[in-house]
Amino acid sequence: MLKDKQNAQKGFNCVLTSLNQQITTAVFEGENTESELINQNEFSKQLNQLREDITTSVLNAAEQKEFLQKTTQLEKRLTQLPEIARISE
Repeated sequence: MLKDKQNAQKGFNCVLTSLNQQITTAVFEGENTESELINQNEFSKQLNQLREDITTSVLNAAEQKEFLQKTTQLEKRLTQLPEIARISE
């Protein structure tokens, strides 16, 4: 069970890191709009799938809550992309 938890945590952290990198890339390398480098609908689908995976994982409630909070933070950053893009122009 401990090994399963560790694997789940590692997997979720990898996905979160990848999604965070997508946002960072869109912010710093986007020229005209954030849609050039990130598809918001696809990103949201990935976040929703990650949330589902987290809630059905072997992690306990506190661990799930921690990962779910990270997905919420990413979603908030995603919704802020248009504003960030305007400011950085």
